Amino acid sequence: MPPAPPRPPAELSGAELRRRRPLWVALSELWLDQELSPADLRRVARVAAACGYDDAEVEAIFWGEVAPVVAGNLLAPVGVWSGFDEDWLCERAARSAAYRSRPSLTRWLTRLWAGRLVEREWKHLLALLPVARAERQAGHPAPGGWPEESSE
Repeated sequence: MPPAPPRPPAELSGAELRRRRPLWVALSELWLDQELSPADLRRVARVAAACGYDDAEVEAIFWGEVAPVVAGNLLAPVGVWSGFDEDWLCERAARSAAYRSRPSLTRWLTRLWAGRLVEREWKHLLALLPVARAERQAGHPAPGGWPEESSE
């Protein structure tokens, strides 16, 4: 018996695409050819908090949908530094999302090498997410404010 054909990718609904779009754009900033300021990372954290995903889903979106599209930018001799075209980014991130559940050597290798390039910013962003969520829930800056900058 011949092997079963591969399942078609799961497409995201229109509502889910609209929910993810600002997150895709914000998370893509970690892959720009420039250093992000603490204010930039706080803004990205606020966008992530506003989208309503938990940490695990934000991480899955970052590595499974955004990184495969734009991680190569950090290897380019002159990479994009001012921001990716949103329509281009979101079209490709949506395609990447549709295939995210499938095992992929390319995605695994991207995470392995690219993870080193953005590790510091990614860890900082994860530390900022709880504060951004608390601010959003309270409707004003969270008590205790933002975590201090690390000296890594």
